[in-house]
Amino acid sequence: MKLFILLLICLNLYSFEAKVIKVSDGDTISVLADGKPIKIRLDGIDAPEKSQAFGRKATKFLSNLVADRIVEIVPNGKDRYKRVIATVYLNGININQTIVKSGYAWAFVKYSTKYLNDESNARALGVGLWSDKNPIAPWIYRKHKKR
Repeated sequence: MKLFILLLICLNLYSFEAKVIKVSDGDTISVLADGKPIKIRLDGIDAPEKSQAFGRKATKFLSNLVADRIVEIVPNGKDRYKRVIATVYLNGININQTIVKSGYAWAFVKYSTKYLNDESNARALGVGLWSDKNPIAPWIYRKHKKR
């Protein structure tokens, strides 16, 4: 039991609260924590690029959810751009999952499969980007854009 309590304490130390100060796109935000800005890349999801179909809608959707709000950040490492990769919670609600469930992002299976069922449900319902006849995954879009 003591080990379990210690584990819970450690997990609470790992997460932190911060105010969202910017929504860059559908899967990236900046927060202010202890007076310092931190760029957060939402873990396990990939939203359309701004120049892509549904890109601006995904950004607006995320902004409507978290802009200027206090959120809980649960870090899971850093990416090659030195952004903190994290799950973001607002009032106990998993924002990463909410974005996928609402059809504004893909489950980013290259890094995680935890939102695959949410993506499948959004596809089946035809919500968000799944209302498009041929949505192009952002990682494919970026690859073709480089060429």
